[in-house]
Amino acid sequence: MIRHIFFPVLLISSVVISLSHQAFAAEKKAGKIEFYLERELKDGKGVVSRIPKGAEATIGMEDGIPVIGLEYIDQSPMTNYAEKEPEPLVRELVRQAFLFSAREYLGWRTRDVLLGEPLPANPLKRIGRVGIVSAIFQPGGSRFKYVIGVAIFQENEQGRKFLFNKSYPIKGEKRDVLSQFVRVMSFAARDEFPAVLRTLGLPEPPQKKVTKEKVPDYFIDNQFEMNCFTQYRIIQGLHQWMNEKGPNWQAYFQLAQAYGHLGVLTELLWNDMSTVFKARGFLYTIRATQSVKKGVTEKERQQFLNSLGGRPFPKKAVPKSMVLFAYLQAIYGRHADAVDTIELYKKTVKQGHWVTAANVDTQLFYANAIANYDLKALEDPQGIEAKHLGAFYHFTLLECSGQKVLLVELFKKAIFQNPSCLRICEAMTFGQTVGTMRIGMDSLVRGTPLVLRKKLPEFKSISNDLDDTLETYQQQIPEVGEIASRESLIEKLREIGAKEETNAEFTSSILAQLILERTFVAAEVAVDMHTRYWGINADPVIDRYESICQSHPFNVLLMVRRKDKSKMIEAFTKYGREVSTHPAPAFRHNSMQSISRIVNQNFVKKGISFLSSRFENTDYTYSSLLACWRAYHLSGLSVELSPLIIISPNSELGQLSRITDRKIKKDEILAIENEFQDSLIVLTEVSKWYSKKNLPQDNMRVLERLINLTDDDSIYNKLAYAYSRQGLEEKWVEIIKKMLELPTQSLSTVHWEVQLAYWYSRANKKEKALEHAKHAYQARSSESYSALIAIYTKFGDYDKADKIYEAMADHYKNQAPAWLRWALCHNKGDAKKAEQTVEKYFESLGVPAPDAHLESIFTYYLMVDEPKKAFVILKALPDYK
Repeated sequence: MIRHIFFPVLLISSVVISLSHQAFAAEKKAGKIEFYLERELKDGKGVVSRIPKGAEATIGMEDGIPVIGLEYIDQSPMTNYAEKEPEPLVRELVRQAFLFSAREYLGWRTRDVLLGEPLPANPLKRIGRVGIVSAIFQPGGSRFKYVIGVAIFQENEQGRKFLFNKSYPIKGEKRDVLSQFVRVMSFAARDEFPAVLRTLGLPEPPQKKVTKEKVPDYFIDNQFEMNCFTQYRIIQGLHQWMNEKGPNWQAYFQLAQAYGHLGVLTELLWNDMSTVFKARGFLYTIRATQSVKKGVTEKERQQFLNSLGGRPFPKKAVPKSMVLFAYLQAIYGRHADAVDTIELYKKTVKQGHWVTAANVDTQLFYANAIANYDLKALEDPQGIEAKHLGAFYHFTLLECSGQKVLLVELFKKAIFQNPSCLRICEAMTFGQTVGTMRIGMDSLVRGTPLVLRKKLPEFKSISNDLDDTLETYQQQIPEVGEIASRESLIEKLREIGAKEETNAEFTSSILAQLILERTFVAAEVAVDMHTRYWGINADPVIDRYESICQSHPFNVLLMVRRKDKSKMIEAFTKYGREVSTHPAPAFRHNSMQSISRIVNQNFVKKGISFLSSRFENTDYTYSSLLACWRAYHLSGLSVELSPLIIISPNSELGQLSRITDRKIKKDEILAIENEFQDSLIVLTEVSKWYSKKNLPQDNMRVLERLINLTDDDSIYNKLAYAYSRQGLEEKWVEIIKKMLELPTQSLSTVHWEVQLAYWYSRANKKEKALEHAKHAYQARSSESYSALIAIYTKFGDYDKADKIYEAMADHYKNQAPAWLRWALCHNKGDAKKAEQTVEKYFESLGVPAPDAHLESIFTYYLMVDEPKKAFVILKALPDYK
């Protein structure tokens, strides 16, 4: 397969000169995306808009400068069933190229609702609503594998019309779309969209001259601080600095990098801000490029140079931007593309076309290490600054791998070196066990206000009107008034963004949204921890976060977790029984699935189909594919992994696509096993393959190798099951004892310690049996309660067994009948108290209690396979006739 590599600055003449002609000719062969603005009414009496409902107008004027706002629009009503929304990053390249064109080539101001920015306050109704949508489809019988359609529309009082409607044919597979489309949209933003926007007849501010002034040190010194608030300040400050000074290629370079960093730092949020930032990172990398070497006409050369604001340092800008582009490709998860870009850079420098890029050693090092999956280089970066990034990127490469013990170790190292990086805490909330999730939740809930307080001094330059709000926030006591004060901070930032920053770019509304997103993740994780893992009422947590989270687009998914059913219904009524139509990133797929099941089974009839349609609509990047694999893995579903080996051929995860291939044979699996003898991820999947194929000896061999590589109790758990099924009792006991020595344990450990207690009990070793049963009992799982009761009962300690049963019935209310049954059958314990507990239990269910004495005994005899005794009891029941 030929992969299409994006050359950000090396314009090949045959491509550039004939690009538009090829596209025009190809449209007829490959087909064209059909967008529709109207549909006829069923009665044939007129037409209605097919554009999803939205604002009446989206463009305003402030001090003579147009301000264009862009909504997120679901394109599905505007296309036919065969055409789908592109993967998120491709979608955002279209939206952001549209805004980029207005901002960089026309001098307008821009607002994006996906970033939390409001549409202009005083919109021009004569202009009306202007928006952009994109769609993708695969034409049959065409040499072009995919076609991407882009449409710009206008809707006002005069009607609806297309301002732009074009299809771009893409060769290759879907996973190739991104690399090619960055190039396509960079040209569209420069050559096509400005002309479209000029037809609206709005003023175009004079273009500022290029400045050679040095970029302020703040934007350079803090460029590698992996904190979303720092990167926000860099971006906001650079936009403001260039607004005053004029275009500057070094500023564009730093702006592109900061957008890229912010894209990575927001990957785990619920609202999909991440792809907005990532798309802007790519586009601003192109903007930083100041020259082309050769291969175009003088007219085209002049057009290209003029559009980029001149060429003050051509030999520095081009190679430096090339390295930055490779760095962004790598951290976004397009590892193979990054490798190709680096090779192109080195080749061009070697041939003498470019000089070696200066001051990009850090970017080049991490681009190489990530793209080539060089974990050793990330563990111990050498010869560069910003060594703290090694632990961060190492952690992000493996955060969805399921290696919980390794993940905890990487978390400790990464958070120590990046203490203000909340993204690391968010990743742990996807934990594979209660323990890892608890670490993430605690770190996030406690860390958010700490990081905010640390960064507040940087916010003071935003507005004098913010001073009182910031001072109030600083004085709040954590866990008491901090949430309410944080809500006031968000509201004030939104107010400043909407009213005071009308001529600014990247407004304070975005900072408000970033704070809200962090807050919503902390709230959702805390609620999930209470309901799904601890099994306790989360209403107090929801109450604490309800006010601050009410404006979040996914707030309904938080409200549905209420135990109070009346409030749950109220929440759905308030939100129109629909979840948000805002897109959520791939990392949230598993969370969306678990919530959607709750929603679907109870109340919501609309909206779920929208959520479901997004589960497979993910970016073809390493991080997105890995996140979806993990989400589907946890849900017991299969997901196509074949792109992984193409996107990241050197990664361990890339081997998953080979292992999950239905046509793979055992000798190929053996070869993979031998090649990746030290890979936890690969060997774990190989073990699953052997287990699925019912090859126990091979499976045990791999599991035994795995326990020498990790302290992960899930591996011990699988090996214990394998030994148990094979009747290898001595090995079974030995592996359980080893499991009990592990530094981290889970409910799997408790299960096997219970089994060990039963094993000693069967051997009449009372002390050893009780030792393990009591230790397991500390987990308070229903299984550990039952084990301790059974062992006390066997050895005649009925009083102790009765007290444990009482504690069990108090913890697990539905065990009350079992307690009564035990008391009656053994004629021991406090049967009267057990009966009262049973009555209270049925009363809490709102149903009358059955004849607990007789029915419980009857059920007991059936359970222990004593049908004759059960029949005697049956005849004594009141309704036996």
